[in-house]
Amino acid sequence: MEIHAHLGGDERGRRHQLEVLNKSAVILITAIWEAYCEDIVAEAVEHNIEHATNAVDLSKEIKKLVSKELKRPKRNCCMEFG
Repeated sequence: MEIHAHLGGDERGRRHQLEVLNKSAVILITAIWEAYCEDIVAEAVEHNIEHATNAVDLSKEIKKLVSKELKRPKRNCCMEFG
């Protein structure tokens, strides 16, 4: 906002030559919103899994995700080369 005011001034009316700055702001805000939504969904799924008394309480889709995660091979943090 400070850059926008510095480059475009504080007067009323359309600001010219700020299209790139405006588009960058929209992209950044959209990326932040997307990350927030993904985090909220992940927290909700984790909450449902942790508070389920048994597998019957979970939806079919969540069961598939849990099963897929459990079947995934664990990776070592360091790879050996040689």
